[in-house]
Amino acid sequence: MDDLLSKANDIHMGPGVRFVGSITAKGVATIDGVVHGEVFAATLKVGRTGVIQGEMACSQMDIHGQVDAHLTCAGLLTLHGSAQVTGQCQYGEIEIKKGARVKGKMTQVGLPLARRP
Repeated sequence: MDDLLSKANDIHMGPGVRFVGSITAKGVATIDGVVHGEVFAATLKVGRTGVIQGEMACSQMDIHGQVDAHLTCAGLLTLHGSAQVTGQCQYGEIEIKKGARVKGKMTQVGLPLARRP
């Protein structure tokens, strides 16, 4: 039962699922399907089969799939080797792995407090 409660604020959208609209999750949003719209979550994970077109905002972001969006990540944005990101990206910190493709405007919006001089 505790495991169910810890995942109560999470959402997982599997491969083959298409969604049009707005998703809000207080926990982790894992996208392996296609979203046309908005995704707001504490943590966003876009799997290899995941596609998001629209607007995204979160504290942490982990991208393996395709994103064509206005993206705002207050903390760490991680782009894995299979990631394809197009659009305007604002992030606190960024990690880009070999093979990731990025096209658009990338802007760092501030350093985390622990990293400030």
